Amino acid sequence: MLAGDGMSQVTKNLLDLTQRRNFYAGDLLSSVEILRNVTETFKRASYEPSSDDVQNFFQIISNLLEEENKEKWDDAQKIYPGAVELMQVIEDFIHIVGLGMKDFHNAYLMTGNLVASIQRLPAVSVMTDINFPMKGRKGMVDWARNSEDKVVIPKGLFVSQSADMEGSPVFILGTVLYKTLWTDAAVTKESHRGELQGHRRDSATRAQGDGVPAGDRAGSQHEWNNGPLLRTVGQHHNERLLGSLVHKRM
Repeated sequence: MLAGDGMSQVTKNLLDLTQRRNFYAGDLLSSVEILRNVTETFKRASYEPSSDDVQNFFQIISNLLEEENKEKWDDAQKIYPGAVELMQVIEDFIHIVGLGMKDFHNAYLMTGNLVASIQRLPAVSVMTDINFPMKGRKGMVDWARNSEDKVVIPKGLFVSQSADMEGSPVFILGTVLYKTLWTDAAVTKESHRGELQGHRRDSATRAQGDGVPAGDRAGSQHEWNNGPLLRTVGQHHNERLLGSLVHKRM
């Protein structure tokens, strides 16, 4: 059995386990560690996760973020900054999924506690601002459809970055909206090692260093300036990771 295939089975097993209730703090931290190992194995094996792998991965995240687990997450944070690591694991997984996509393709994941979008976009194809979430999308969960929150990524962002790159750059864009996320202080304190380096123009909040705070007040619109942005992910087909924007619905 190939390493990637083995990790697919691990993900299925973890999904089954996280469907149950009565989590302990240690269960949450162990689950994050398993997801980290799965992601690192996918990366080392150059394995392209299947659509089932991607859906299972985000459903596990959704299960871990059930409202009833709030107190257990608080307890877990006293032991280890698992919430910070979870955010990093999600970003790494988004990157892996994006690298395996064809140009112009996208994946849209909708669960009870999060909505995620992963897109692979040639810079020249971005003709309009990108809005997230797509509230009119078929099957959109009610809490996201009814939310006043949205993220706007200006088209000019891609143009300004392309000017500094040779050839025809391709961007991987990952965006996640959470229904429940109680890790604001922890993630901000630990500087949430996001891929996105830029400036937020909402609620007078600006990203510091390479960190992006994981949430603001409800009902806000978020835009990204053309500041110092994007770290190079590698030389593979002149790609860069545009970023994993993590936002919380209050």
